[in-house]
Amino acid sequence: MSSTESEVDGTEKLESKTVPTLQFPADPLNHLSAAQIEEIYLRYLDGEKTSDLIKEFEIKTNLNSLLKLLPHIEHKDLICPYCEATATQRRAAKNSPAPQPACTGCKHVYASRDDYCSCAGCSHAYIRELNGVGMHRRVPYAELTIREKIILLSALTLANEWDTTSFSVAQIQWWDPKLAPTREYHDQCINELFQRGIVIVSDDTHPQHLDFHRKYQRLDYVSWKPNVSLEKDSTQPLDIAQMQLVLCEDFRNKKEDLASVMIEMMYEIAIEELMEHLLDKVSKTRLVFKALPSARATLRSLLPSKSISDIFGFIWKAVKQAEDALGSKTLKGAPHAGNLIPSKITQAADYFESCPSTYKHKDYFRMKHLGICQLSKVIYGLILDDHDGAFKMPLPRYIDEVMRPALEGIVSAKAAKALRW
Repeated sequence: MSSTESEVDGTEKLESKTVPTLQFPADPLNHLSAAQIEEIYLRYLDGEKTSDLIKEFEIKTNLNSLLKLLPHIEHKDLICPYCEATATQRRAAKNSPAPQPACTGCKHVYASRDDYCSCAGCSHAYIRELNGVGMHRRVPYAELTIREKIILLSALTLANEWDTTSFSVAQIQWWDPKLAPTREYHDQCINELFQRGIVIVSDDTHPQHLDFHRKYQRLDYVSWKPNVSLEKDSTQPLDIAQMQLVLCEDFRNKKEDLASVMIEMMYEIAIEELMEHLLDKVSKTRLVFKALPSARATLRSLLPSKSISDIFGFIWKAVKQAEDALGSKTLKGAPHAGNLIPSKITQAADYFESCPSTYKHKDYFRMKHLGICQLSKVIYGLILDDHDGAFKMPLPRYIDEVMRPALEGIVSAKAAKALRW
């Protein structure tokens, strides 16, 4: 045999050797009595070293934690209200509070007064508590107001195509569709439906989203489901697809009844869209803006005579002037400069009246990351067949020249707008 062959043969022999592994029993404490196990735990709590206890009681394990070895404390007196199984309790570590007992079946936790359990049973119980009478009564479709129908259809447009049972109105990313321009108006609309039981919290809601409500009293991320029936005494609610079909058919056949409600909502949405645009512009500056009521009043006063596009221009000019004034010695910091914005908006509007030619050459558009809310899409796009709506026309003019002819069936909204533009 050559030296090369012997070297290879030797290598193979070395590689073929197996390293012995220690075999530990499935239960390292099987040789100990219950009293000995409790003694180990008490001595551990008194501060004795884990390694010394493992050696003294001849515990064969490669773990260096006694708590992972010691059996849980049994609570046969605690019977789970959901699956009727008994509970056990993990042992407390040194200088730590004891964990709460937990069901051995469904993992229900026997929470303390200041805590709560997120198991399936407790989550469903909490959902029933949130929904109240909505769990037992369906709202007949005939009881819905026009405003509620518009809000409901707008919310249902946020449902996923593959889910006919529940939907979410949370905007997770900025490019996701949104129900309303501002969070305040979004909350107002959803609460209008929820307080009437028209929508209720779905059992599909993730426990973490319920925990968010428990902590902050906000229903931002829960899943919803419609709670409306066609017949007064029916116990079967319409699913999402059925609800959408009924609402769309209703709007198609009864347009003449929508005018007054739509006008009210058009003004509300316009104000919120202007506030959204204003707050977005301020967020990109060093200003601190807290004059929200004053800004709303100023913007509301402009809507009868100015388009949303025009007011966007006033906002842009006002925010820029307020930021330019931030370094002035007469101002007391960013909050004082932010408070100038409402008056600056008014000044820009007055200048527009006196010198309109300086503004006409430039059109102001919606910011791409803000987009059009679903309420606007339902009112302008679905009902009036006019996607852009009153963005470049003052609302009173739009209502008289576009909306009313469209609702009365004289011409379509797009044709009316083209004739009057």
